[in-house]
Amino acid sequence: MTDLKLAIWDMDGTIVDSRDVIQTAMCRAFVACDLPEPAYDDLRKTVGLGLHEVCSTLAPDYHDIPALTEAYRQAFVARRTEESFVEPLYDGAIETLDRLANEGWLIAMATGKSHRGIRAIFEMHPLEQYFDTIWCADDGPGKPHPFM
Repeated sequence: MTDLKLAIWDMDGTIVDSRDVIQTAMCRAFVACDLPEPAYDDLRKTVGLGLHEVCSTLAPDYHDIPALTEAYRQAFVARRTEESFVEPLYDGAIETLDRLANEGWLIAMATGKSHRGIRAIFEMHPLEQYFDTIWCADDGPGKPHPFM
């Protein structure tokens, strides 16, 4: 009997260095909602959580978290469409995925990104071929919920 080997990857902060786009979009969302921009270190600690939870954590007293999350989504999409936008891969990401695939690992993704966000990354970088399954925020309760 062959032992199955499974590696489950996140996208943001694991494969792609998304710190700049997340920080820029969140700052723009806070400004749009007349809130002070969140500090980088505060936002950094929330990466990987669902957007509603991130916004609730960063602005616990704000009266309209749905509006803040929508402002973030709009700012994120706007940032991604700017000509200068690049969401770089971490050094060694493709080489590691390639090695795992060649060694017969099953490779999964569990990410807070939407399917649209994953598609944008796949259009930017040759990653899709490595993943046997992908679970996104669109598929059900996000991290840290056990469903993911």
